[in-house]
Amino acid sequence: MLESMKKLAVCLFLSISPQLLPAATGYWVHNLVADASTTAKADFYDTRLINPWGNVTSAASPFWVCDFGISTIYTASPTNTTALGTPNLTTAPTVPGAGGPPNKGSCTGIVANIAPATTPPTFPVTAPGKNPVAASFIFVTEDGTLSAWASGADATQAFIQVDNSKTSAYKGLALLTTPAPQLYAANFKTGTIDVFDANFKPVTLATGAFTDASIPAGFAPFNIWPIGGKLYVAYAKQDANKQFDVAGPGNGYVDVFDGTGKLLQSLLSGGPGFLGAPGAPLNSPWGMALAPATFGAFANDLLVGNFEDGTINAFDPNTGRFIGALTDGSGNTIKIPGLWALLFGNGGSGGDKDTLYFTAGPGGQKHGILGSISANPNITASAVTNAAQVAGGIAPNTYVTIRGTDLAATKRNWATTDFGTSGTALPTALDGVSVTLNGAPAYVEYIGPVFINILTPPDLPTSGQIAVVVTDNGLVSGSVNVTAQPVAPAFFLADTAGHIQAQHANYSSVGSTAPATPAAPGETIILYGNGFGVTNPAAVKGQLLSADAPLVAPPTVTIGGASANVVFSGLIETGLYQLNVTVPTPLPNGDAAVVAMVGGVSSPSGALITIKN
Repeated sequence: MLESMKKLAVCLFLSISPQLLPAATGYWVHNLVADASTTAKADFYDTRLINPWGNVTSAASPFWVCDFGISTIYTASPTNTTALGTPNLTTAPTVPGAGGPPNKGSCTGIVANIAPATTPPTFPVTAPGKNPVAASFIFVTEDGTLSAWASGADATQAFIQVDNSKTSAYKGLALLTTPAPQLYAANFKTGTIDVFDANFKPVTLATGAFTDASIPAGFAPFNIWPIGGKLYVAYAKQDANKQFDVAGPGNGYVDVFDGTGKLLQSLLSGGPGFLGAPGAPLNSPWGMALAPATFGAFANDLLVGNFEDGTINAFDPNTGRFIGALTDGSGNTIKIPGLWALLFGNGGSGGDKDTLYFTAGPGGQKHGILGSISANPNITASAVTNAAQVAGGIAPNTYVTIRGTDLAATKRNWATTDFGTSGTALPTALDGVSVTLNGAPAYVEYIGPVFINILTPPDLPTSGQIAVVVTDNGLVSGSVNVTAQPVAPAFFLADTAGHIQAQHANYSSVGSTAPATPAAPGETIILYGNGFGVTNPAAVKGQLLSADAPLVAPPTVTIGGASANVVFSGLIETGLYQLNVTVPTPLPNGDAAVVAMVGGVSSPSGALITIKN
């Protein structure tokens, strides 16, 4: 019976309030998607990803990326089982250029419609033969067009709402809802910010709106982006035709305005400063984002990306003081050719909220990359726990969950290819992510941005403090100490209510909801657990389990407070303990608490089995 059992997943999504260690320095760049393998090594390849500029999410959406003539969608949830950067091959609306379809627009800026729902709809989209519906996403193009998309209008295409192609070249787009929903388009050709109301009609602003006399002639708005309810405008130097930017150190400015176009602050200047002091390191700045408190050395700083030299520089968001450039783990300045958008995730399908995501158009804007930039791993101090039931302390040969931020740039379980040429060697790293316990390697079972699962070695110390450190491709976390103990018994749970991963003797699931069925008093059922201790034969360090191994000291188990007969207890897969237990009789119908004890240590409370007579 035991040989036929399959290993159960141990990737548990724990929810613990973060108490983060001090920030660390260094950043790791990882390409999620590229248009081709010849462009860059990436997790996915999507030929549609050509010169992606803008990248945006709604509160819960995936990434919506503004490419040449199309908008592509990519899912990057930090917690679910979908691989980071998975392309959506179904929804990809076309973005028209001047004159409308079939002309493709050179899509630059994109916003999600965050305006409150109204009747009639805000930013309405009308398809032939249909009533107007509110736009979900809105685009601008270098061609001078503004278009909008709504699935209720036509899922396959965006519709042009403004065509200023004869006079304009829009390089960026922002949306504010206060004092009224309005769109703000960076018009590089005219050197203005063009404003449109909730019906896509031009808005006339006061004289002098969106101007800064300190910026010399020949510079124009290259992008505009909302941060904290304010509008940040990045300026680049115009070429002779006022169509494209001119590269060069110091070629850039960043101003802050309110929604009426009132200048609040001349924040960054690429030109010479006071008494000839060097200006900000700007070179056609475009992407702008405010870093969260978890973003390493540049936490809470304003990040500005240069299109022309591919660097990302950090500034004090209040004073504009230059703090430094993002560097890799070796101290080298990160440079991303053709760098465009910078965006932190929304915590859902649109990426990890602690990770910076970028788009780029390398190769003269003929190719495309969507990638991530993560800081040094940060371990949440109170969140190194048993991977089965949340409990502190770790023991030998036990699955442990480590929660934190920026723990990994990829997301996956260990696979057959990770077990070495022998096919039996446990991996000490996945995709460059490793964990040490008092300096010794642990076995890495799962990696992801916000949690990692490891299997502790069988010779882990059984007392004292264990120093836990995560390394992500050379970037090292701070150390978190966890108490060591001989055993850490716990049950793997099937749901948040606390029901144990359990089976009947025929391997069907035990539970209250079909197709699972409750356990009956007198029946022998199978419970799956973690951290129950030493077996005979003992687990071999660094090797997959080769045969079932009974526990040297079998546990005692109570169900509903009554003693249960333990028929078998031991390892049946690497790190996975199985307990065959006879349900005591009599027991009432309903959920019964299950507690195991081994070596004087009890499993955490809250584990349940559903009983039905």
